[in-house]
Amino acid sequence: MSKNTFMPRDRDRWLWLSALVLAALHGPEAVSMRPSAPVNACALLQDSEVTVVMGVPVASGVRDDSGPVTSGPYAAPGAYSSTCLWRVRGAPVREAGYAILNVINWPTGRADAHKFLQSFWDAARDGDIDQQSVPLGIADESLWWGDGVAVRKGAVSFGISVHLPGRREQERALEEELARKIVARL
Repeated sequence: MSKNTFMPRDRDRWLWLSALVLAALHGPEAVSMRPSAPVNACALLQDSEVTVVMGVPVASGVRDDSGPVTSGPYAAPGAYSSTCLWRVRGAPVREAGYAILNVINWPTGRADAHKFLQSFWDAARDGDIDQQSVPLGIADESLWWGDGVAVRKGAVSFGISVHLPGRREQERALEEELARKIVARL
């Protein structure tokens, strides 16, 4: 038998030792790489709720999942991303308002849900977004970044944005109201 051949018992020891080293170096969250359950952003708000909150009729939400998050600034093994878009009915596309929700379900035990919110604080600090982020009292942590609300509850983070032409000053209150409805369902 060659030195490079693992016996099943040796493999199990190697896996256990690797997990122990990862935990020592990076904390217990480094060991948990189990995939997150897929999430459906459109199931977190009813079309009628979006209509009531926005004060205008919206078309049914359209789901467009990115699925597993394997690249980009939020890449994390096992993370799953889902997006839903509700458009105001009857308005020309250029003038139509909308609500858009992006939800990311992170693997259990990972701190990446916080990283999503931290990216907004960092973008404001670096001048990548026009507004200074404002902390909010929704769920475990939340903020308003000028064009939407970002929230973390446990291992799930999401961003909700509302755009209503001519009603910009009302958008933040609508985003916060929708965010609270979403949190109640997580």
